[in-house]
Amino acid sequence: ASKISIITTYQGQKHLIKDVIRSRCTFNPLFGEPAKITTTDKFQGQQNDFILLSLVRTKVVGHIRDIRRLIVSMSRARFGLYVFCRQSIFSDCYELSPTFSILNQRPNKLLLVQGETYPTKRRIDEMIGSNKIMPVEDVFHLGSIVAHLAAFKLQQQKYFEMQQLKELNQQKQKEQEEQDDIERQMIDEQELSVSFPSAAAVHEQQQQQ
Repeated sequence: ASKISIITTYQGQKHLIKDVIRSRCTFNPLFGEPAKITTTDKFQGQQNDFILLSLVRTKVVGHIRDIRRLIVSMSRARFGLYVFCRQSIFSDCYELSPTFSILNQRPNKLLLVQGETYPTKRRIDEMIGSNKIMPVEDVFHLGSIVAHLAAFKLQQQKYFEMQQLKELNQQKQKEQEEQDDIERQMIDEQELSVSFPSAAAVHEQQQQQ
């Protein structure tokens, strides 16, 4: 989560996103909160690996028509930029058309690689077969995928915890066995010293007599 930032052009949208994140993600160690949830104006001069840009408007373009805000919004991601918006509204805007003409060349749906989770071992230039790519159709589909991944991660975490507990118990058992061996050895040595007194002990006993 620390590698993700969410930015939007409106204070109201920012507060709404924060409320949703706090109610659904903050308490869950599998998710946590993103590094930042803020407005475009407040995010100037900052970057992150992945940026989720919310341009959710239903009727008009709004503040993002300002070219300065557009530049900040589109240039904050190091590796991945994900834009949430009504595509037709922004594509038809004269000021935004150069930028959105480039974005429109990309898939307008989120594409996931089947079975891949973060962090991936796949190289950025590695080819992926089309049969392994799954488009996310809508927000309900995305929610189902997230729930499935969360359940998988939770099961994986429990397995690792059980393995760690098993290794810890084995280590404790080994240490106990080693301690038992040391105690048995000490007892054996004591028995030997009683059964077979040293020559010095014999001489001392003779002198006393």
